[in-house]
Amino acid sequence: MGNQTGNKEIPETARKEGKESDKRKTQDEHEKTDEKVPVYETARVKEKNEKIKKRVYANETSEAEKENKDEELDTTKQKLMQHYQSQDKLAPLFDDPEQSIDTCYVRLALLTQQQFQQQKDKMINNQEKEKKKDYKEENGKWPNSLDYSLIYGNQTENIKLQDIWSDKENESKVRHISIQGEAGSGKSVLSQRIAYLWGNQQMWSHQFQYLLHIPLRNIINPFRHINDNSNDEKKDESNDDIEYLWPMIINALHIPQWNSNDTKCVIHSMNRLLLLLDGFDEIANEIEKNTNLKAWLQHCTSNEYYSIIITSRPNAMCEYLNNPRMLNVIGFQSQDIQNYIIAYFKNNNESDLLMKKLNNNQSLKQDKSSLNNEKWDEMTLSQLYGTLLKSYMKWNWIKSNGLNNKLNDYKILNKFEMEMDYLSEIAWEELKCGQSIISCEIQQR
Repeated sequence: MGNQTGNKEIPETARKEGKESDKRKTQDEHEKTDEKVPVYETARVKEKNEKIKKRVYANETSEAEKENKDEELDTTKQKLMQHYQSQDKLAPLFDDPEQSIDTCYVRLALLTQQQFQQQKDKMINNQEKEKKKDYKEENGKWPNSLDYSLIYGNQTENIKLQDIWSDKENESKVRHISIQGEAGSGKSVLSQRIAYLWGNQQMWSHQFQYLLHIPLRNIINPFRHINDNSNDEKKDESNDDIEYLWPMIINALHIPQWNSNDTKCVIHSMNRLLLLLDGFDEIANEIEKNTNLKAWLQHCTSNEYYSIIITSRPNAMCEYLNNPRMLNVIGFQSQDIQNYIIAYFKNNNESDLLMKKLNNNQSLKQDKSSLNNEKWDEMTLSQLYGTLLKSYMKWNWIKSNGLNNKLNDYKILNKFEMEMDYLSEIAWEELKCGQSIISCEIQQR
């Protein structure tokens, strides 16, 4: 019993001692490990933390830069939109009251390729006639271009303004649009209205991030200044560096609070910039003489990220456009008379009274139709302008003095002698500058 008990006690003691020994070993190992772990782990954790910090900083910087960029883009767009929102009135004729840009009566007709070719052939034929030595304006006959916008009759397809980028028939992307129309048919009014609608987020504001409305007549003088004050070497440099020209062009637009960052945002816009170029016919003769202007226009039309609408008279078409969609302006029509009168007077009683007079008074009907009775095909250009000028003077006389005191052509010219002298003077100044259009700059001198 004693021996058995002793035998049992020895292994139990050994086990206890073994456990104690294992425990001490484990503690020793932990102590040794604990001495080494902090150095290795600290370095690794520190490195990991540094990487995390760098990633976080990079992400934060990237996000901050993106936010700043987006904020800059939004600011630029807001400047443009506010500028176009302020252009809400049509230019008045002399002492007429201002009309809202909403009272716009311009319609657009879509031209087929065949119609466009007919239009182009007619223009080329007219140009060839003018080049003949025996061609003289006074002896020739003025082509009946007043009816040009209606020359295709019912063959044209009317198209809504907001739908002009949609080409469902060919299912192709439209990037260039050419809008043509005679003088006074409403091309510039249409351009102003497009910019106004975009600025008020009523049309294409999601399609185009930016819109630049550029009346081309406004940028002729800055381009002339560069052309005249640059040597040939500098002219070639400016052709290669189109960005050099952009600040000068945008400065001519007089957009409030604009800066160089705004210009960069606009011209580097990726597929979201619409250039609305109004009045190509007014710079057509200048292009071949001015290498900078030509280079800038070619750059704009060849840039795949820019969309372009360009307006012009039918006798001047921009050859740099790439497969443009052709639209023709249909100007003021007889059915628009009542709408115009209502908008003009802003008073239903006055507008109703005038409509009754127009419908019931035979003499007014005759005055209204007097221009239509003229033999346009037998008129020279000078005779045409003379007829239009006298008709406008008569209209102003009747407006001020009523119908009872009518004047013949001779008396009309005497009554408006001062106005005739003024028009003659500015016409002469424009002629010396090689311009056929009386510009605002000449009138303000």
